[in-house]
Amino acid sequence: MWNEGAVFGGTDWIPFGIAYRSLHPRAAECTNLLAPTCVSSSYVAYGALRLEWTFMAIAQSAALAADLALARGTSVQAVDYAALRARLLAAGQALEVHVSRTPGPR
Repeated sequence: MWNEGAVFGGTDWIPFGIAYRSLHPRAAECTNLLAPTCVSSSYVAYGALRLEWTFMAIAQSAALAADLALARGTSVQAVDYAALRARLLAAGQALEVHVSRTPGPR
């Protein structure tokens, strides 16, 4: 038996970003497929991603990316990230969190 929490340890956690490229396969493999709940990650990272609020934020990103691809007549792999970022920020999604890296108690 393995306690998943033992993988991480420590108390100095900070939020992390999820790359847009982890939501879709390479264009050579398949175009116009977004997979917001099967993110390309290690099993350890997936343990942090599999939370409902994270899935909601990822799904919002995928939906806005798909809308942008349709509106611009391009594939989801060719979506301009600057345009997607602007839409996500306008929709109220937090893309960065500025936190202090002061170590917590150990």
